[in-house]
Amino acid sequence: MNRLELIQTPNRRASRTDRRQCADRRRHARLPGSGETVRTLRELLDLAHARIRGLERALEALKQAI
Repeated sequence: MNRLELIQTPNRRASRTDRRQCADRRRHARLPGSGETVRTLRELLDLAHARIRGLERALEALKQAI
């Protein structure tokens, strides 16, 4: 193991293809059951917004009382 071996790699700059494309095609694939996940997250988000609106109304009522 006293010698270094030269590793040949393709010259990506010589090709005219766009290298900014996502090489991992699995990244855009939908996970099974993701529709249910999105629906659940949407329901939780709606509940959080309703709670925030309720807290804002309570805060305004307290400001009016002072």
